[in-house]
Amino acid sequence: MSSKYKSSDIIKTPNIDAISAAGVRLENYYVQPICTPSRSQLLSGRYQIHTGLQHQLIWMGMPSALPLDTELLPETMRNCGYHTMAAGKWHLGYAKTANTPWGRGFHNFTGYLGGSEDYYKKTRCIDHHKCGIDQNTDGEIFGERVYNADASEYSAFKYIRQAKNYIDGRDKDKPFFLYLPMQSVHAPLEAPAEYIAKYDGIIEDKPRKIYAGMVSVMDEGIGNITSHLKESGLWNNTIFIFSTDNGGQAYVGGNNLPLRGNKAGYWEGGIHGNGFVAGGYFEDRRKGSELVNNELIHISDWYPTIMEATSCEKAQNAPDLDGMSQWKMLLDLEKSPRDEILHNIDEMTVAKGSDNRTFKSDFNISVQAAIRWKNWKLLTGDPGYPDFPITIPPQGNKKLIFTPENGLQYPIPPRPEPLTRLVRLFDVIKDPTESNEISDYHEDIVEFLLDRLSYWNSTQVPINFPAVDPKSFPEYHQGFWKPWLG
Repeated sequence: MSSKYKSSDIIKTPNIDAISAAGVRLENYYVQPICTPSRSQLLSGRYQIHTGLQHQLIWMGMPSALPLDTELLPETMRNCGYHTMAAGKWHLGYAKTANTPWGRGFHNFTGYLGGSEDYYKKTRCIDHHKCGIDQNTDGEIFGERVYNADASEYSAFKYIRQAKNYIDGRDKDKPFFLYLPMQSVHAPLEAPAEYIAKYDGIIEDKPRKIYAGMVSVMDEGIGNITSHLKESGLWNNTIFIFSTDNGGQAYVGGNNLPLRGNKAGYWEGGIHGNGFVAGGYFEDRRKGSELVNNELIHISDWYPTIMEATSCEKAQNAPDLDGMSQWKMLLDLEKSPRDEILHNIDEMTVAKGSDNRTFKSDFNISVQAAIRWKNWKLLTGDPGYPDFPITIPPQGNKKLIFTPENGLQYPIPPRPEPLTRLVRLFDVIKDPTESNEISDYHEDIVEFLLDRLSYWNSTQVPINFPAVDPKSFPEYHQGFWKPWLG
C-alpha cells in the first residue's frame, strides 16, 4: 500500500500520519511478498519453511493450513488471560474447523476465511464460475458460526464497526488482544463513490484513483478505531501495531516506487513494508524521541515482541520461534537482535535458465530463494517479475482489462525467459532500489549467503500445497465457502 509518510504520493492518510508521528516508524521493516506467508509468520513467529507454506498461498478449497502443533499468537494470548478478537481477513486455512480463527485461539471473529472477495457482495469465485459467499460471524452460542449473505455494507465499514462492538462487549475483567486484518486495500478495486471522488482532478489513472479511495476508507477506519479506544479510556494502556502484509500490486493501483519489483516478488518493492508502533502504553515507556527507527525487523518478530511486552509465554511444548523479540529495541533500550532474515526458499519454484558461473556451495541456485544478512541481500533463481521499478500507469500499458480476481487492472507482462543469471547480490543499504548487482565483486559474501541458504534448507519441512478439493465448492455448502472436512 501507499501512505503519505512513506511516499511522495498524494493519497491522503491524515490518521495514519498522525498516529505514526506519535509513535515510531519502522524504516527497515520486512514482510513477505504475498498474503498467506506474511500472515502465517505474523501469527506463528515461524518462517514459512518451518510450517509447510513455502509455495504461493492457500487457495480457496485447498485443504492446507498452519500446522496445529504450531501455537499461534491468539492462542498464547488467550492462554495468558486475554480476551482475543479479530475482524477481517483470515487466509490461513479453513478446511477443518480446527484451522479457522475460532479454532486457533480467537474468542470472537467476523470476516472471511479466504484471500480476497467482493467488498460488498462478499463473494469469491475460482475458475470464473465456482462462486460462493465467504463471510461469517459469531452466533448466540459460544463457538457457533453464522454464515450470512449481507451485501449492503462495504467491508471496511463492517470490520471497523464490528471491532468497536467487540471492544465494548468484551469481558472487561480481562485485557484484550484485537487483530484487525482489514480487507483494504487488496483487490478487487472497489470503494464508495464519495471516497473516489476525493481524487477528482488529482489522480488521472483510473485504477490508481479507485485505489486511493480505498486507502482513504482504510485511513478513516483506523482513525475511527483509535478514537474509539481514546474515548473509551483505553488508549493509554494500548500497544498499537500497524503492518502491511506485502508490497503493492502496481498493476492494480498500487505503488512501490522508487523500489524495484511488485507484490509476489522478492525485490524490495515486494517485501520492504510499511510499519509503525504507537499507543499510549508504548509511547509512555519509550525512552527515545526519534520518529524513525532504522533497525532491522521482520514480521515474524511481532509474536515474541508482543509476548515480551505483555509478559506472556507460549506453551513449553510449542515449536521454537524464528522471530526475535524487538520490544527493548522499540523502547530504545537496545539494538535489534536481528542481523539476518530468511525471506524464503521455495523448491517448487525453479527458474528456467542457467548461470555460467560456478559456486562452492551445494545450494541449488535454480530454486527461488532470498536471504538478507546485515546490508547484503542475496537472490537465487527467479526473484519474481516484473523486476523493475513500475510507473503509474505501468510502463508499456495503456489498455485496461477486467478480471474476476482483481476487477479493473493492467495486464501483467510475462517473464522473459530464459534467465541468464541465477545469483544476484545487492547492498540494500547503499542501494535500496537494487540498481547495482554486485555478486561478481563479493564472492566471499555470495558463498557465505549460499551456505546460509543451505543451512536453512536443511531445516525445511515438506511443502504443503495440495490440490483444490472439489468437495469444498459452495454448491455443496448452501452457497458458502466454509469448513468441509469437519
